[in-house]
Amino acid sequence: MKKITTALLLFTLLLGACSNSSTTPESAATQNPAPTAIAAATDSVATESVAIESTVPAREAVISEIENTVSARTSPNADPAPASIGMSIGIGGGIETGSDGRARIDLRPDGTIIRVGPNSSFTVPELIEVNGEPKTTIELFFGKIYILLNGGSLEVKTPTGIASVRGSVLSVQYDPETKRVEASCLEGHCTLENEEGVEVELIEGEESSIDFGELPLDPEQIDSAEIQDWLDEIPEMHDFFDELPNPEDFPEPGPEDVPPDDGPPGDGLPGDGSPRDDPPGDRPPGDDLPDDDPPSG
Repeated sequence: MKKITTALLLFTLLLGACSNSSTTPESAATQNPAPTAIAAATDSVATESVAIESTVPAREAVISEIENTVSARTSPNADPAPASIGMSIGIGGGIETGSDGRARIDLRPDGTIIRVGPNSSFTVPELIEVNGEPKTTIELFFGKIYILLNGGSLEVKTPTGIASVRGSVLSVQYDPETKRVEASCLEGHCTLENEEGVEVELIEGEESSIDFGELPLDPEQIDSAEIQDWLDEIPEMHDFFDELPNPEDFPEPGPEDVPPDDGPPGDGLPGDGSPRDDPPGDRPPGDDLPDDDPPSG
């Protein structure tokens, strides 16, 4: 009986030993995985991704040229100060030129150029990237700016409407007294939209305007005066056009508003040069009454 019991005990010990030996190093590694090459590669990719993102330069607006009176604010809370070459205009900052002032603003790193004419003022509320494309918003308070876009899109907001440009050359002018905004699309595709969202599309060589509260006017050909402005104000035209536009190939500007006619001379209206405008002592005899006949008796 003791021999049977001893045999059973030995058999049980052997089974236990076999069970323990069945757990191989490979199965143990599966149950308790150590850091693997895949994990290391994932960490490497994440590190590389962070490195790539950190090397993408932030967009900025930098003053590259100044002529005469130009002031700038580098941020919304900054006080206006004389502009200087290399000054960076942050989000909400802006530029203002005097009656003789001009400036060039470079949007970096995309290479868009903004030329600012005399008596102009604007801020830059948005300078970002959307899906890898540069997107810029300018708020124009008065005056005229010229945009030579080098990729992405740009909007110019005014109280009357919004002019937009994508891959194009555009000028925008706003007069706060008349509340009129004018947009001229020298190349590419542009739009002009009123405050209610009604817009017109402008193609190469077209312009339009909006009066406050009105619909955009139908596009018409840019006139020769606008072309001459571009040639006078934008020396970079040679970099954007193989052949510069000739003002003679464009229509003359429309006639200026003519003051109301006061009527032909001698009709008796004030200011027409008739005898009724002469002082009483200078009038000829018989012209002192509405009736030109002298009194009888």
